[in-house]
Amino acid sequence: FQGAMLRSEERGPDWLRQTAVSLRELLLGLLHTIAPDDLVLTWVTTEHRIQLDQHGHPTRRTKIAWLCGSIPHDGYRKFVKIEFESALAVLDLLNKAIHTNEFPELEWSFASVLARVRYAVFHMVKLAGQRRL
Repeated sequence: FQGAMLRSEERGPDWLRQTAVSLRELLLGLLHTIAPDDLVLTWVTTEHRIQLDQHGHPTRRTKIAWLCGSIPHDGYRKFVKIEFESALAVLDLLNKAIHTNEFPELEWSFASVLARVRYAVFHMVKLAGQRRL
């Protein structure tokens, strides 16, 4: 996160792509660390029939559903799931920025993207702590 912030503040050559790579790696790395396939697959096969990818791994949405399962209140669980859906849309935006030389859409929406990443990271860490209880 600090690397992404440094790149975005300097606004040097290729800052947008470098920031996008860092934010993408942060979100995906954190999600895969706190929702490892083996734990999520056990949950999927014993309690739920939720989507797996073509290789039999839980999808990002499945991992999010597993994480949100520790939220005891229905209304708040629904809210967090919707916010995580927004974070998945941010991942799509970051993916596009990584694979193009210029991406004004991300530059224009950067403050909102950054806020969404912060929110997603906050809740992933919070939910990971609840899962350990």
